[in-house]
Amino acid sequence: MPLPPSPEVWTSQVALPATSETFEDAEGAWRELTVEAIAPADRPDPAFRKHFTTRGGVLSFDDLAKSEASLGAPGAVMFTSEQGGTPVIERLERPIYALDIHPEGKGFATRSKTTILTVYREDLKVDFETDLSATPEVAAGRRRLDLDVEGGFLWGEPHLALNCIALSPSRDRYLYTHVDEAWCIDRDGKPLWGVRMPECPVETYHQTFEVGGIRGHTGTAAEIEEALEKLELALPVTPDEIRQKYRGLVRQLHPDLNPGNEEWMKAVNAAYEALTGASHDDLQGKGNAEDLLTFSATVTFMTGGGPDRLQAAAFSGRGDSVLLGTSQGRVLRIDASGKPIALYDVGSAPIRVLDTDRYLYIQTFTRLYVLEGNRLVGLQDCPNFGGQLSHTLCERCIRVQRCPDISCLPLIISNIVRLFRIASYLLHCSAIGTA
Repeated sequence: MPLPPSPEVWTSQVALPATSETFEDAEGAWRELTVEAIAPADRPDPAFRKHFTTRGGVLSFDDLAKSEASLGAPGAVMFTSEQGGTPVIERLERPIYALDIHPEGKGFATRSKTTILTVYREDLKVDFETDLSATPEVAAGRRRLDLDVEGGFLWGEPHLALNCIALSPSRDRYLYTHVDEAWCIDRDGKPLWGVRMPECPVETYHQTFEVGGIRGHTGTAAEIEEALEKLELALPVTPDEIRQKYRGLVRQLHPDLNPGNEEWMKAVNAAYEALTGASHDDLQGKGNAEDLLTFSATVTFMTGGGPDRLQAAAFSGRGDSVLLGTSQGRVLRIDASGKPIALYDVGSAPIRVLDTDRYLYIQTFTRLYVLEGNRLVGLQDCPNFGGQLSHTLCERCIRVQRCPDISCLPLIISNIVRLFRIASYLLHCSAIGTA
């Protein structure tokens, strides 16, 4: 199911529509409220900085261990019931590197940087734990992708290769991904199904640009034509012809022999210098002075062909299917038996997928999609979230030291072109010097 494509970046400022209507309260239904400051003792602890709404209330996390409740622990979690009452606070068992909270479920799951999956119950106590990197599925995947060799390809470090986790609403199953594979496991550790994404298609990119010819200057064809005219020459011309013509004019115009020709002699010297700076092959083979000044070069390179990394994962609202989002911008729905049943194409990598009892939400760097069944019911551009990634490396590039998707392609292309242009110019200058 193709959806309106989400661009990798916004190339211009996105302006959201704004209403121009004046608000009127004709029936007097609205009343003015008095806003009072919250007493310091009643204010929420800002250390709990991550908040997730569930059907029963709100889960808040102190993932940096800055609250009093987290002293001696890697962090803390707080549950505030929608029924009110005193929030429940518990310490976390392990540091949070990845986190999954199902909006329809009770409890949550975390993954540490040491690849330990920890599932917590509704009372915020540990339900069970498992080491994801120790599974035979991960071992087979690392061998397939040669991740264990020194400087392994792409996401060689275990905590980077194990990108996504997801917990079913009833906590009877969990899911984890390893690069381009996803595995659904029951709470007893039995594998239920596994899928692998098709490889990324190979894409070819071409970048054509012009490089300065004579001494790196462009747009000075008139100067070359003027130099040829002063030496009474025309293209094509050989170096010997230029040299012979120059020597003949020097003998005629030299101030020692013919006083009064100083300015004309300077012009002849400048013309000779301009022509001798050009490539001899160009002077003999080109029929237009403009051709001497610039030449075009095309850089061709290919991307893709490797794993289509899984970027997001979530169980459905009822827990009877799983949503998997890939770096190629595809969101795949898989039923309880592991069979793909639907494919949504948004055009760029999703950063989060969330499925409630009624709606499916897909968020990319630039857009938020809302689907009811297979019908698109909402589409919201995100002008501030996507940013201008064409002008800077994305956070993932800085953290991983390699970009798992193509979000940074404009910057990569511009840098390659810039380096190629510099190298071409240096080689051209070297050729001029040798000539």
